[in-house]
Amino acid sequence: MHQPRRLGQFSFFDIGTDRDYFDDGLNQSIMRQISEDCYLPANRLLLRLIEKNPAIRITFCVSGTALKQMELFAPSVLKSFRMLAATGAVEFLAETYYHSLSCLINFEEFVSQVEMHADKIHELFGMRPSVFRNTELIYNDEIGSVVARLGFKGIFTDGIDEILNGQSPNRLYQHPYQDISVFLRNYRLSDDIAFRFAQSNRQGNTLTPSKYLEWLKSIPRQDSLINVGMDYETFGEHQKRDTGIFRFLEGLLTSLARDKQIRMITPSEAIDL
Repeated sequence: MHQPRRLGQFSFFDIGTDRDYFDDGLNQSIMRQISEDCYLPANRLLLRLIEKNPAIRITFCVSGTALKQMELFAPSVLKSFRMLAATGAVEFLAETYYHSLSCLINFEEFVSQVEMHADKIHELFGMRPSVFRNTELIYNDEIGSVVARLGFKGIFTDGIDEILNGQSPNRLYQHPYQDISVFLRNYRLSDDIAFRFAQSNRQGNTLTPSKYLEWLKSIPRQDSLINVGMDYETFGEHQKRDTGIFRFLEGLLTSLARDKQIRMITPSEAIDL
């Protein structure tokens, strides 16, 4: 989850004036709209499902700028995240505070933003992140080493075919010379929900919880860890309510929680297995 703090429009004649750099009227409007369409209904649904099915596990990565705008413009969203955190079924990952590309420019700035974000998660939710997710899942072993030295136990990246070179994304890997685990996102299974859900419905090839569960069970048993991750705005913003996306989410999580072959776990739990 990320919301940038959007800049205002400036002309040459604004130079030297006391205008604020940021358009917080626009930021407030967007945050409140997305909260109504996505954050609040999705969080309410997850809280209800977790209370009914304690086996459910969810992991969030929320940028510092998104958290700050929740504090300013949507405190009810922040409260709903605190309620989810209190269930013990939710983990929060660390990232760069500003959802930035600092890892490509300056590692000192990168470390500063990561520590700033981890402190914010601890302040708001009472838990200190132990697993890291970089902006756009950017990763190399040098970044992994820096993150390991910061004390994180795991880091996420994307399970891209060219990098895997025939290996499976559905396993937990290890950094070659640091004590840190590397999680790979299964981008196909993730994108089936994030980008292809409404399209599959329009084409009459409806994606249902039972069909998705069959796909998961078709993965070889030795591929024991399947990471599915997407923008949270998939639910209600990118895929609108009338597509049935909330019904799909409810049906899928309920089915997974009750299934005897599949177990939902957080990244920290995966590392500790």
